[in-house]
Amino acid sequence: MSSSSSPPLIASFTKPVPEAGNPGVVWIYHPLHNLTFLSIPVRNCPLPDGTQSDYPCIPLTTLLDACYIVTGMEGILAFYDGDQQVVHTGLVAANRYYYIVSNDRTVDYDIFHSFDAWVPPQREQVPDYWFTGVYPRSRPPRPNQYDWNAVSGQTVNTLREKARSADGACRLSGFPVPIEAAHIVPEACRHWYQMRRICLQLHWPESIPRNLAVANAVHDIRNYITLRPDLHERWDAHAFVFIPVDGYFIAYYITPGPELQATDFHCARLNTPERTDGYLLYIRFAYSIFQLLVNYDSFEVHPNSSPVSIPPTPEDVEMSAGSGLPPFAGPSEAVEFDPNAGMDSVTAAKHIIDWYSDVEREDLPADLACAWRDLIDDKEDNNENTERLKREWLERQRRQMREDRPESGLRELVQDSAVGSQDSGRHSQ
Repeated sequence: MSSSSSPPLIASFTKPVPEAGNPGVVWIYHPLHNLTFLSIPVRNCPLPDGTQSDYPCIPLTTLLDACYIVTGMEGILAFYDGDQQVVHTGLVAANRYYYIVSNDRTVDYDIFHSFDAWVPPQREQVPDYWFTGVYPRSRPPRPNQYDWNAVSGQTVNTLREKARSADGACRLSGFPVPIEAAHIVPEACRHWYQMRRICLQLHWPESIPRNLAVANAVHDIRNYITLRPDLHERWDAHAFVFIPVDGYFIAYYITPGPELQATDFHCARLNTPERTDGYLLYIRFAYSIFQLLVNYDSFEVHPNSSPVSIPPTPEDVEMSAGSGLPPFAGPSEAVEFDPNAGMDSVTAAKHIIDWYSDVEREDLPADLACAWRDLIDDKEDNNENTERLKREWLERQRRQMREDRPESGLRELVQDSAVGSQDSGRHSQ
C-alpha cells in the first residue's frame, strides 16, 4: 500500500512467530541388555516461581508410569557412574537412565512390543494421581449419579455433539469456536477397547449411554474431550500427552523436533470435564508412549502380551456381502478373527443391520430390506441385541418401502429378493 503522511488510525502490528527450540531426550535403558527401549523427548518447563527451567525436563512420575506401562513391572530410575545412583528429583533432566526392577540391576524383564498387545492394569493398579475427585480410583458399591449418566444417543455424531455442547469451549485453550469433540481412547482402537473391556474398569462400570452397542463402547460420553481443531489434530498425531501434575492434567509435548504449538501450550493446564475418568487418560497416555518405543525387537515379548485381532470395517463387510467367499463367524462368535477372511451372506447381512441400526440415522438404503429379507431370519442366532437390531431395521425399511413403492410391488419384492438377485427384484415392479 502507498505510504501516507497522515497519522495512523490504529497501532497495527505484525505478530512475531515464536521460536520453537529443539527438545532434549530422556533415554531409558535396560540394565542387563544395556540397550534403550524408550526415547522420550523432553522440553523446558515453567516453574512455580514464574521462571523457566534451565534445562529440558519431565516429571519423574511420568517417566516411571511410562516404564511401568511398557514393562508391566514397578521400578526405579538410576544413573550409572560407577555406583548406582537412584533418581529422586521431581523433575528429571534429559539424560540416559536405567530402569531397574526389584531394586536389583541383575533382574531381567521383558517388554510389550505394541499398544495392541499391551494388557492394561486394573483400575486399582493405576497410581492414584491419575484420578479426579468426581471419579476417584476407588469405586463405592453404588457410584454417584451425574447429569451425563442420563445422556441419550447411539451415533458418534450425536454423542460428539452432546460432549461439545456440554463443554462449551476447548478445554485446553478456552476458545469457544471452532471446537471438536475428540476421543480420548481413539476411535481407531474401538475393537481394542471392546476386547480389553475398558468399560468395566471405569468408575461407573457401564457404558454411558447405557443403550450403546458393545461394539460402539468407545463412543462413551466420558471418552470425549472438546479441543480446538489444531490441538485435536496434534493430539491425534501424538504431539502431546495429558499427564497428571500437582493435582491437574497438563499438556506435555513429546514431539522429537521443534514444535511451534508447544510455545503456547506446553504445560498448559487442561480444564478437565467432570465426566472424564482418569483411567481413560491413562490409556491414552499409554497409547502415545508406545509410539516412543525403540529397539523392541531386541527384547523378549512380555509373557502377558496378547495382541488383539482387528475385525473388518463396515465398508469391508458391505463389499464382501454375497461375494461367495468362504463362511465367516457370526456376530455372536466374532470375538477375534482373521481380517483377511471372507464372509458369508448371512453374516454380512447381520453386520450391515448392526451398522444401520441407529434410530437417528437417515441414510438407510431402500433396497437392503429387499436384498437381505430372507437372509436375516437366522434362527440359530440367540443374540438378543442382534434380534432387536433386526426388528428395528426391518420396521424402518418397511416404512420406507411403503413410501417408495406400491403395496403390491412391495409384496412381490419381499417374496422374490435374495442376495445376487436384486436386478430381478427391480424388474418385478
